[in-house]
Amino acid sequence: MNEIVKVTDLCQNFYSKKGELEVFKDINFTLHQGKILTLLGPSGSGKSTILNILTKLIKPTSAELIINGNIGYMFQRYYLLEWRNIMDNITICLEIQNNKYPKAINRVEKLFKTYV
Repeated sequence: MNEIVKVTDLCQNFYSKKGELEVFKDINFTLHQGKILTLLGPSGSGKSTILNILTKLIKPTSAELIINGNIGYMFQRYYLLEWRNIMDNITICLEIQNNKYPKAINRVEKLFKTYV
């Protein structure tokens, strides 16, 4: 069975004025094509943090991540970054992928004009 995501020794710490908070340590899992993995845990246990790491919205403190292909992520709630305008919110995925090709930007602009 094809491994599409492999996570080894995932650790995440957050830092604040109060000090360092270890969210989780040494998380290991593999996602196989055609299979489902469920993340269960109470509020604040790090489920969303793991998804944010896999989608490159945040960098882990340490980990070995192997991702074969692309990961799509649908937020539970309406999610716009308030400090970005509409077009910048739409093109953030291109930025994350370092895809600043004019062809991709033109496609987004065309879709924007069509649907907005």
